[in-house]
Amino acid sequence: MPLRRISEYLANVSTLLVRAQRGNDPAGRADAVKQLAEIKDQVSAAVKVLEAEMRMGVNRKVELAAARAAVATLTQELTAIAADEPHRGQTLST
Repeated sequence: MPLRRISEYLANVSTLLVRAQRGNDPAGRADAVKQLAEIKDQVSAAVKVLEAEMRMGVNRKVELAAARAAVATLTQELTAIAADEPHRGQTLST
């Protein structure tokens, strides 16, 4: 999986994070969280593919490092959003 493909998944992450964290509309925040979770799942799947390619001898170190970092960051952000949401009076599932 080329790095360009991973970057396609991540293209809207900043906008979605702002919507999820600072949006005034609960439905809009929930939708942004859902989209972020879907992106995290897609990049997690990419990590598995990249790991398999590495085991087969294909050099995907840069792509794998980027994908793992993206998954870790998305996990942290979604956890922080979920922890903050009860303070806003709404509950979101990630």
